[in-house]
Amino acid sequence: AYAPFWITKFQSSKLLQSISNALAAGIFLAAAFIHIIPHALEKWKNEPKVAEVEFPWIFFISVCSFATLLFVDRVLLNGHS
Repeated sequence: AYAPFWITKFQSSKLLQSISNALAAGIFLAAAFIHIIPHALEKWKNEPKVAEVEFPWIFFISVCSFATLLFVDRVLLNGHS
């Protein structure tokens, strides 16, 4: 019932847009770190070729992916400037 009010309020307020964006990003990061990465670790440990490797490749790939997306947003696309 209040959707039109919230839509116009979001469009006019940069602060509400920023808070909503941060909340959505936090939800996606939580989903990745709490749910997806442990499942990837289980699958990775069951692979016979990589079971003896001690380097945490799943975490390394996760951090590199996050850093790449941050670089693209902040440097290449001039995010939030």
